[in-house]
Amino acid sequence: MEYIQDTDLLTHAQSVGEYMRDQLREVTKTTDKLVDVRGRGMFTGAEFTDTEGESGKEPVKRVQNYCYNHGVLVWRAGLLGNVL
Repeated sequence: MEYIQDTDLLTHAQSVGEYMRDQLREVTKTTDKLVDVRGRGMFTGAEFTDTEGESGKEPVKRVQNYCYNHGVLVWRAGLLGNVL
């Protein structure tokens, strides 16, 4: 706990998380597959839909595989499995 306080990790996590969400929100302006970005601190959810406006499971699987192949672990969430 002292290390977290001494290095101000909470403020850093909030700053990095907000930056990440801002960047993802910019993507929502250029694609219809990413429909919502939300979160707090470093915990971020990016909600996807497919081209027909359905669940978005397939885009999520593709992004998840891409991230994994590039050394980044993300997991699926949401009732429909359409949130990273």
